[in-house]
Amino acid sequence: MTTSTLFKSFNPSSASWYPDGWDDSIKFGNNLRFSYPGSELSDSTKTMKKNDIFVVLPGKNFSLPDLIEKIKAASPSALLIDNKFERISKKEFSQNNLVFYKNLKNQIGFIASGFYKNPSEDLDIVAVTGTDGKTSVVNMLAAAVAKTSTKTAAIGSLGVVVYQENGQKKTLKIYSDIGLTTPSPVVIQNIFSFLRKHKVEKVFLEASSIGITEKRLLGTKIGSALFTSLGHDHLDYHGSIEQLAFAKAELFAHPNLRKIVFTKKKSSDLPELRIIHNVIKKSKAKKICVDSVGIGELEKTKNELDILLKELDSSMAGTKVCLFSKNLDSQEFIVNIFGPHNLQNLSLVAGYLLETIEFENLPDLLKTLKTPIGRFELIISKNFPVVCVDYAHTPGALDVTLKTLRKILDSPDGNLICVFGCGGNRDKAKRSYMGKIASEKSNWGIITADNPRYESLEVITSQIFVGISSDLKKNWTIINDRENAIATAIKQAKAQDIILVAGKGHESTQEINGNFINFSDREVVTRILSGSK
Repeated sequence: MTTSTLFKSFNPSSASWYPDGWDDSIKFGNNLRFSYPGSELSDSTKTMKKNDIFVVLPGKNFSLPDLIEKIKAASPSALLIDNKFERISKKEFSQNNLVFYKNLKNQIGFIASGFYKNPSEDLDIVAVTGTDGKTSVVNMLAAAVAKTSTKTAAIGSLGVVVYQENGQKKTLKIYSDIGLTTPSPVVIQNIFSFLRKHKVEKVFLEASSIGITEKRLLGTKIGSALFTSLGHDHLDYHGSIEQLAFAKAELFAHPNLRKIVFTKKKSSDLPELRIIHNVIKKSKAKKICVDSVGIGELEKTKNELDILLKELDSSMAGTKVCLFSKNLDSQEFIVNIFGPHNLQNLSLVAGYLLETIEFENLPDLLKTLKTPIGRFELIISKNFPVVCVDYAHTPGALDVTLKTLRKILDSPDGNLICVFGCGGNRDKAKRSYMGKIASEKSNWGIITADNPRYESLEVITSQIFVGISSDLKKNWTIINDRENAIATAIKQAKAQDIILVAGKGHESTQEINGNFINFSDREVVTRILSGSK
């Protein structure tokens, strides 16, 4: 099937969210809870507790024999297994605690929802998808709504974070080992149940393209959906930008959607973006279109938009902006947010809030918000270069972050320095692009380890280095040890320089050959700047 034929035949519908038998699966989950009243559902051998009902879902990481060996030592109260593994399972386990279900992978979300008494029915779920910006949007939205009305939660790369109405927030440690942007259907229904029990009313959720493709959100009633951007990421999984767009577009076919907030399509956007916009157009949900423009850019389309955020000026102190809604203008105000990508994220936040907060009150709320930890986080220490820690791990994100830092360099003699790497066993095609972008946008830099996982670090760094043109290669070095690379950059930089440490952002570990080593860019930078290295 050709690409154009694929595009024409792509027509997601409510059936993709409610496959045949979904209502029976919910009833089955209810009955399972009744049969095992003291048990919880678990699908991870790492977190499984005694007396849990273990959901057996072999995949690329664990085969059925692998799971069998791990399960035997954990003493689950029951095993929930797909019918196709019935013969093998009965050989290995007592039949008394085996429960079988047909097409388990595609029905487990509904089973888990029924098991936990359909928690998403009692929560207002807002899902955010896009290549970049998901974490920033869900956490800024959760913080904003908590300040104005009710207790909220954000679920995604930072774990599960609950935002209180008094402005305080708390990361739930019980869900700190999820390890996925969008949790599995078993875990996510458990989280929803916990949040409902603790009086959370609104939940903002990162919906990754992989999470959507792997059906992790089936069984979840989603009321609103937001779209941030489409860029080059996870192509090792999806195979092409078009397939990535198909995955993200699925979210906007959810039949329960009441509202969609999305960014305006620009001429510079990837052509595959039309796949997502076409699905949005077909939705019956209310649509809110937003955009942001940079300094000096024209506002020809502001009357076509529900929200436009215009950048007026930027410095280390923040970004001066002006907010527009159709023909309404707001006063100028300063936000502690930097860069066109983050301003676009802020415009999505404003678009979502537009129905519940008077337009004239939006600036006072928006200027209290900031991006989450590890997202364009400036670490400033006297007599040292400014260090920006950012999660930028895609070509598009790295490009826009470096452009923004170049713009806020205070000194004409200041250099922009970049320290970054690429993850192992992931999208290899982006490595040379990122080398090209980093070398063209920075004065000099260091290529280092990100999360090499099981891949050779030398192979990863060499593939990045290929993207650097021959005349710029002299400005770049390879230092495999990430802490040493960061320390070297800070030591060699001048006080008027800016250093970008990119790729890991909020992460507190580094994955090398299956081992997770404690490592935080933020902590390393702070320690070096304090002189305690």
